Amino acid sequence: DIRKISIVHRIGWVPVGEASIVIAVSAAHREAAFAACRFVIDQIKELTPIWKREERGVTSVILAGGRSSRFGSNKAFAPFRGVPMVRRVLDVMQPLFPDLLLVTNDPEAYASLWVPKVQDREPHLGPLGGIITAFEKAHHDKIFVVACDMPLLCRETILKIIDQAGNADAAVATHDGVREYLLALYSRGVQPVAEQSLREGRLSMAEFCGRLANISWVTIGGDSWFNVNTRQDLNFLEAPHAH
Repeated sequence: DIRKISIVHRIGWVPVGEASIVIAVSAAHREAAFAACRFVIDQIKELTPIWKREERGVTSVILAGGRSSRFGSNKAFAPFRGVPMVRRVLDVMQPLFPDLLLVTNDPEAYASLWVPKVQDREPHLGPLGGIITAFEKAHHDKIFVVACDMPLLCRETILKIIDQAGNADAAVATHDGVREYLLALYSRGVQPVAEQSLREGRLSMAEFCGRLANISWVTIGGDSWFNVNTRQDLNFLEAPHAH
């Protein structure tokens, strides 16, 4: 018997009179209840017009085609603070972009995720191969690329990179002198360069970007760039002193 309910959005109180959706789930275990809520939210985002997302003319791309050899298993589903890393990335990307793709060598492994999945044109060609596949399926002429193993990704960093891209062929995040090629915006104009690099067997993202005539390097703060390669990386993030 619910007689009173308060609704609080992640950014503060929801004003009286503003439309809200309350999802109530009964389950034996908390994890199952959370999973059910996420499924319902994903359905609402996809199927109803009330969930409005700003159209930025950008297709967002999550790359999940790596072997995870250093991690020992598919790291996309490794939990960070109780939530699979790929799920955390999706939770940031989905509200920002109506057009979203997950590029992977194994679409069936991601069947539980309510997101369009695209199989790599050719497997195991690294991020460059994934980017080429994404351009073939993207609805827009710009793609924003992230990896599935970035649990600290935040919307403010993504929007900053897009805002500072201007007319550049690419806008790539940088921090502490390090360039993050998988936290970046790429225009369709770079596709021929990527294809040429692939034909030459040159899969390095740094070398690929070095061939671009007009690139914007966007200095970022925070830890959105942090990607998990090993279980030690994940344990470091989970430690009480971290972040």
